[in-house]
Amino acid sequence: METKKCLENIAKRPFPVPCRDEFCAEIRGDINEYCKHAGLAANTPVPAQSAAGRCWCCCGGVFADATAAAISGQAFQPLVELRAGDRVLATGPDLVRWEQADVKAIGRLQAMREDTGAVQLDVALPDGKTVTLRLATEALLLGDDALLHAAGQLTVGAKLRTVDSKLAEVTASRTIQANVAHIHLGRVDPAAPLHGHLFNLAGLVCADLAVSVAAFLGELPDGLFAPRRPH
Repeated sequence: METKKCLENIAKRPFPVPCRDEFCAEIRGDINEYCKHAGLAANTPVPAQSAAGRCWCCCGGVFADATAAAISGQAFQPLVELRAGDRVLATGPDLVRWEQADVKAIGRLQAMREDTGAVQLDVALPDGKTVTLRLATEALLLGDDALLHAAGQLTVGAKLRTVDSKLAEVTASRTIQANVAHIHLGRVDPAAPLHGHLFNLAGLVCADLAVSVAAFLGELPDGLFAPRRPH
């Protein structure tokens, strides 16, 4: 999933044709390696040759640009580009409707080793597209069992809930060395811990950093979370 800024930059090119999301995801590592050595900024279009012909993908940033939250309708913003005061779509008080919520803070985690800290997930969506997410291992995604699952615990074949109540499937999972970002949407109310704290992450349902921290501290009911597998 290329960012809005990337697509705007592609539109200025002589042949303004973005590559398919799946194709860019397949060559993402090569693109980012090229961008790093060429000194290109995030969202700089890079020409590619897909089976369908010439097209453009974009450089990622220091963080994972593909891991984006819905800010309205069909518009998404990479987590790393969000700042305190920006707004995203989050669950309202009834956990049924999506409404605007203010980002209170941005949390970042830098994984210095490949065996800890961050995970890369490829997730097949119901429409046939695949999204690649790069998240802290403790980031929480809603599963088909209505429980929150830690990203680092998800394995191939795991089913996740989409924002329109359909099912997506994890097709690949690996630990990575990367900087990842997560958003904090304010204080958690223990009596209603998910109200205003679930947001649309690339079409999936993700809990914010406040819920992850409260869960880690044991401040929330165990019944909200999937049992942990032993390492």
